[in-house]
Amino acid sequence: MSTLVTQMIPGIVIANALYQTYNSLHLLNSIPGLVLADASLGIPFSILLMRSFMASIPGEIIEAARVDGASPLRVFLSIVVPVSRNGIITAALFSFLFAWSDFVFALTLTSANTVTRSPSASTSTLGSDVKQWTPVMATAVLASLPAAALLVIAQRYIASGITGGAVK
Repeated sequence: MSTLVTQMIPGIVIANALYQTYNSLHLLNSIPGLVLADASLGIPFSILLMRSFMASIPGEIIEAARVDGASPLRVFLSIVVPVSRNGIITAALFSFLFAWSDFVFALTLTSANTVTRSPSASTSTLGSDVKQWTPVMATAVLASLPAAALLVIAQRYIASGITGGAVK
């Protein structure tokens, strides 16, 4: 329930609170600070996604592995992780896309030019009167290429995860 509540809080509210905390911990304008902030966006959604995916794993499979003498770690690594591969890939992809498209945290938590991210860096070229749209569009295309490549690569895992339980 509490993870669902964290999804309802707007990012700008979190960014304002994080700014004061990051300032006192000297994490402003640092890559570890941005990684930690972007992880706070993706983790609650990944927990909700993985919880529902793990609940759909038949208990008989886990029980059969325990009857055969497998330890809890062995059951998790040999049974649960391979069965939930599609869910793990989907959660990782969504977490990456949340972090890649993050604008609020990148703009709030970085003020120096030492650490920049593609969404906030592309806005520095924009002004109130843009006459040269070619560099702006080229930057937007280059910034979207990694996300598009990951979506194409992970498409078969996501599609097989959706249709995996359709046929008995």
